[in-house]
Amino acid sequence: MTFLRIKASVAAVVGFVSLAAAAQAADELVWKFEEGQTNRYRMQQTMDMAMKVGGNNVESNVDQTIDMSWTVKDVNDEGVATLEQRIERMRMTIAAGGQETKIDTASNDEPQGQAAMIKPLLDAMTSGAFIVTMTPRGEITDVEVPEKMVEALKNSPGAAMMGELMSAEGFKKMISQASLVLPENLEAGKTWSRKMEMKIPAIGTQVAETTYTYRGPKEVEGEEYEAFGVEIKVSYQDGAAIEVTEQASSGEILFNREAGRLEQSNLKQNMDLKITVGNQTMEQEMEQTMEMKWVPEGNDE
Repeated sequence: MTFLRIKASVAAVVGFVSLAAAAQAADELVWKFEEGQTNRYRMQQTMDMAMKVGGNNVESNVDQTIDMSWTVKDVNDEGVATLEQRIERMRMTIAAGGQETKIDTASNDEPQGQAAMIKPLLDAMTSGAFIVTMTPRGEITDVEVPEKMVEALKNSPGAAMMGELMSAEGFKKMISQASLVLPENLEAGKTWSRKMEMKIPAIGTQVAETTYTYRGPKEVEGEEYEAFGVEIKVSYQDGAAIEVTEQASSGEILFNREAGRLEQSNLKQNMDLKITVGNQTMEQEMEQTMEMKWVPEGNDE
């Protein structure tokens, strides 16, 4: 399922922007931007899939580690910041059909087999910086995608079938729609939602609705953070080839008030899907976990 693996790689980056934007709260809770400041993060993502095809069970697993950085280029008088976001390194392990494929953008080894098809896209994603304009509340008003990535997206296998998902405009749309914009007044227990839509010709329209709940202060290992609950609900519309028959998700975002940054986040998502291709119907179970943590300087192995 190459489509789902590439989609997971792209979604992981967007997920980072979405969760990191939670730190851009209004009034008392804000991201503290300072020109020249760099925050580094490491995201670890695991996706387990089991598909029933013609009475046979096909299982696969994808593990990803993504190292990223945010550097503040400037901050204007209204507190709107220009951020240079870089994907420094991507590592992926794919296990399927009794075979294991490893991909590392930091490696100079010539990729073979499936890795040769996927690595060019991952290399492009680490080749340049996104320039993101963000307000103090977390509204993303502009996104510039590196030209090399734009070309890599266009030339990726199956790009036409993946529609907006594999285009520069689609990437901008995902980043902008996925960001969390907090209300001006926060109260413990307050809940709000935001939707992201993406048209994918091979599938239909995917709608992801993320619901956030402000939980208030939380102490973790002697440190106090502001905590947000996160849930995601996915559906497919417009005669989509995929139907979500069952799903559940839960997660949490922790924000370091004193430092003015996202400290860590986690999300677990389970989905049962029914996929129809022609006259054939397949059932798939997916379990995905994602964890992101702020990485101190010098601790980025």
